[in-house]
Amino acid sequence: MIISPVRSNNSSDIGFLGDFRRLNVSITRQKFGLIVVGNASFLSKIDNFWLNFISSFADNNLLGCSYEEIYNLQKQNKENEESSNAFI
Repeated sequence: MIISPVRSNNSSDIGFLGDFRRLNVSITRQKFGLIVVGNASFLSKIDNFWLNFISSFADNNLLGCSYEEIYNLQKQNKENEESSNAFI
């Protein structure tokens, strides 16, 4: 099953997925697997359920990143390495 809660907006509105009962049905009915395509940063700010849900993926190394996020993380790591080398 693929769930796509892609309503990233300034008002933090995710429509029916903000209703815990509907979200519960959508994530517990699959038989073989679950893929959630969405903005993890945005969704984790919605409420504690989403934060815990996304954290459980991250804790089990199941959270994928977009190419942009990977690029930004690599860039940040490189900058951190360069700044730490400046003091040596």
